[in-house]
Amino acid sequence: MMVRRCPRLAPSVAFVAMLALALTLLPPPAPASAALRSAADSTVGVNGRVYTIVRAGNRVYIGGDFTSVRTRSGSVTRNHVAAIDATTGDLIGNWNPNANNEVRGIAVSPDGGTVYLGGFFTKVGGQSRSRLAAVSAGSGSAIGSWRADASSNVYAMAQHGNTLYVGGTFGRVGNSPRRRVAAIAANSGAVRDWRASVDGWVRSIAVAPNGSRVYFGGKFSSVNGQRRRHLAALTSGGALTSWSPDGEYLVFALETSGSQVFAGVGGPGGRVSAFDGTSGRRNWQTRGDGDVQALGVLDGRVYAGSHSKTIGGVRQANLAALRIDNGRVDTSFRPKVNSGPGVWAIDTASRRLYAGGDFTRINDRPQERFAQFSAP
Repeated sequence: MMVRRCPRLAPSVAFVAMLALALTLLPPPAPASAALRSAADSTVGVNGRVYTIVRAGNRVYIGGDFTSVRTRSGSVTRNHVAAIDATTGDLIGNWNPNANNEVRGIAVSPDGGTVYLGGFFTKVGGQSRSRLAAVSAGSGSAIGSWRADASSNVYAMAQHGNTLYVGGTFGRVGNSPRRRVAAIAANSGAVRDWRASVDGWVRSIAVAPNGSRVYFGGKFSSVNGQRRRHLAALTSGGALTSWSPDGEYLVFALETSGSQVFAGVGGPGGRVSAFDGTSGRRNWQTRGDGDVQALGVLDGRVYAGSHSKTIGGVRQANLAALRIDNGRVDTSFRPKVNSGPGVWAIDTASRRLYAGGDFTRINDRPQERFAQFSAP
């Protein structure tokens, strides 16, 4: 009987093989920086839900369903949008666009001089503006030459360079038919020739870091007649890409970082899903027990705002940090955030996390619907 003998690997080949095996068994690298402090900084609060937050320069802009801001000296009227000093946490008193209904999206021009608003409103500062407006960062007044009225509600907004991408339930922007998504020249309000036909509605938008793709999520089943389940991507030129991961349920939030796209998803359980931004392959998924409504990325972590009581098998209500490489919960960040509806807005900048929603207490201390967390 012939006995087949396995050839002996040369020492160098054997070493390489053993090294490769060892590397596959090593845990993923830890985030480079420590998580944020779990204690919230001292800031103003508001009397209604916060839906959107954007940090720009030394200002933090917030929008939502509130009508007043509660400062150290008392309550100040601010209808649906306000600006906060990023250093002191105080209200910026001379900025008051005064929208007459909810603000759901905010973006800021690269030079910081113009603030773009999207939402349910029909007037800003007493001027007719249907669901989209541009206001001065200095005075808060609506910019008269900028008009891009939407026919129905705007839920999402993202900016890259001189292009403002918006999503919602509208069928027209300005004088142009645009079904649920549109692109607008940020400096003029002119509607760009960038479009798609979405059969549902769009709740979230994010742009690839290099601006080459625009990802959007919401509740829909097709885009341009092709199957896309709650998630899709267009090129910056307006072509529908082959990127087609299964969003499973309503996609409340999207964020991009490097080559990954992160989705905050509702439905049974709720979850955060990480997808490859080119292929659509799912890299990881972390489930909770409630909708994930807001996302932010900072220092190797994905911060998730939700109305969950647990996430990733860890009892951590409403606000949690997940490792960006594998989705595991980072238990060094554990603020105690009250409220059933939870956290609805997140922004990250300058090693800080800004959160908004329906909460009224953090770590058993009063903190009404807006909070700031800083690095150690």
